[in-house]
Amino acid sequence: MLKYIRFKLFGAVLNPVSSFSRRKRAKLFVRKMKLKENMRVLDVGGQPHIWDYVKFPLEITCLNLPGISVKTHNSHHKITLC
Repeated sequence: MLKYIRFKLFGAVLNPVSSFSRRKRAKLFVRKMKLKENMRVLDVGGQPHIWDYVKFPLEITCLNLPGISVKTHNSHHKITLC
């Protein structure tokens, strides 16, 4: 029981830090890749929710092994799962 409480506590502390880091990496990625609105992106091994940190809409194809990607995710991007 104590083990699960520690996991929940660790998650509660880690989530804000993780969010901050992802937002920062998304900005860097957009700048380095020179992404523009409605560009097409192939994300190999990625998850749809990671793209929520990019503000403008993109056409994203997430290519993963079967059963890996989250099937239901609302996003401002046009996301295709393969």
